[in-house]
Amino acid sequence: MSKRFNTGETEEELRKKYAPEGSVRRAVQERLLDMLLYIDKACKDAGIPYRLEGGNVLGALRHGGFIPWDDDIDLAIEKKHYKKLYNYLKAHPHPQYVLQSHETDKCFLRFWFTLRDTNSEYIHKHPNAFNDTFKYRGLQVDLFCMHPRQIPWLYSIASIIYRYTVPRLTPKSYLLAKFCFDLQRYLLHPLFYGISYLFGDSQQYMHAYGTPFKYIFPKEVVLPYKEMTFEGHSFPGPAQPEKYCVAHYGNHFMDLPAIEDRHHHDVDYIIR
Repeated sequence: MSKRFNTGETEEELRKKYAPEGSVRRAVQERLLDMLLYIDKACKDAGIPYRLEGGNVLGALRHGGFIPWDDDIDLAIEKKHYKKLYNYLKAHPHPQYVLQSHETDKCFLRFWFTLRDTNSEYIHKHPNAFNDTFKYRGLQVDLFCMHPRQIPWLYSIASIIYRYTVPRLTPKSYLLAKFCFDLQRYLLHPLFYGISYLFGDSQQYMHAYGTPFKYIFPKEVVLPYKEMTFEGHSFPGPAQPEKYCVAHYGNHFMDLPAIEDRHHHDVDYIIR
């Protein structure tokens, strides 16, 4: 029997409405799933633990896969494994999917790395001067670094400083944007991590400084990872995915949002 939600819509109805077979969005989801399977195999081959993150955890619980109107994949890797995964993917390149970091794309001034599909492209409906500077603009899987001991108020400061410097400066002056990026990467963030090591809580996890998320997860909610079904495959997720989603989305995370609140990225796609 089809699962029903608070709106009375079945999963089949949602799929047909937002990502029917043969649609561009479904093609996007299928390409992203293939990218996820590639990363999953790489992590297993390298012995690197990772997990689903954000809306993909919610999608696995509520829909058994993608949220029907969603078009991205986010993954989380602990700090102690993060560089190892980057180096492994770099040493074992895929013929179609490429690593995007500041090392491979000088204008990608972000504090995480991404896997990009070279046979597709996001077309922003509204000007996005920062993203338009990137070398790679295909479908992406974001790989975020998770840290224990983060201090929330330092995290907020790091996020604000990044948001009001690098993305705004890059289209106008790459050199100035790069200077601000390096100042944060080599001076500000190491200082924050040092303070966090001394005074932070080892039993709570947050994203790395400089990323645009403020969620705080108790260690027992995140670890050890638990297998979840996503699009017919099994992938690692947080230890307590329901509590994770409560922290991320609130107590009513299993309820469908109103139609006007079913947001997706304001982009079109080119799929080759």
